[in-house]
Amino acid sequence: MSFCASADVVNSIHPLELITNDLLPEGLVSTSLLGPTDSPHYYALKPQDLVTLKQAKLFIWIGPGLEALLSKAVTQQVDRSNLLTLSDALGAELEQSTHGDHHKHDHGPAGHLWLSFSYGADIARLIALRLQAIYPEYSRQIEKRLEQLLLNLNTERQVAIHAYQQSPLEFVAFHDAWAYYLEETGLKQRLAIAALPDQQLSLRRLYELKSQMDGVSCMVADINEQKAAFKLAERLELALVELDLMGQKMTEAAKLEEFLYVRYFQALRAGFTDCLNSNT
Repeated sequence: MSFCASADVVNSIHPLELITNDLLPEGLVSTSLLGPTDSPHYYALKPQDLVTLKQAKLFIWIGPGLEALLSKAVTQQVDRSNLLTLSDALGAELEQSTHGDHHKHDHGPAGHLWLSFSYGADIARLIALRLQAIYPEYSRQIEKRLEQLLLNLNTERQVAIHAYQQSPLEFVAFHDAWAYYLEETGLKQRLAIAALPDQQLSLRRLYELKSQMDGVSCMVADINEQKAAFKLAERLELALVELDLMGQKMTEAAKLEEFLYVRYFQALRAGFTDCLNSNT
């Protein structure tokens, strides 16, 4: 459980907390059920988590596709009027999206939605509407913060597109998690190899992978994958660059910066830029 157990607004995971808190005026804060270092794939709910779910005036989650382990508790503890299931709210748009073709491993089209500038903007709009219903006295402030957040997101997206246009290089991903971001920025991923644990790499398979590394700048991996990814990158003779999928570094301790969700994207851009420059 992250931070404040008595918050009116509870998010399932930390990236959604970044968006929600960017919309809330000073003095109000949401929390997340899972902490910044917790994985929605392996998290074990605690008794206090059930209390938190039941008491929340609003619970925001992606949905059962990504957070299957939360489904039973959400169904039992959260009144439907207090629930925002983003995969349902974005349902038609997600079904029509081509993103799903790249996310079979990533829990269907409703996987890492927060990595998409466009879906992130849609999520912010949906959350803002629900926050205005809970805090009507702050409705105008929430609207103004939404407008500024959307403007900053669009600016960062254009900066990222321009940055990646300058490089013909591609990268290798340890975990195929970044498809939304790649599609919207033009960044090029050669392949993902997390399905090949290091200890199972035969010399022949290693040779085959190495033969595909021409024009590859580095391997990227999430903070929590560094140990396993380092061994593989070393065998492939690639530099390894750390990325922060769940926004672990964007904690409340960093609240000195406004719009942490935008800062999250800026940190991703910095990491990918380091990757593209790693063999120059």
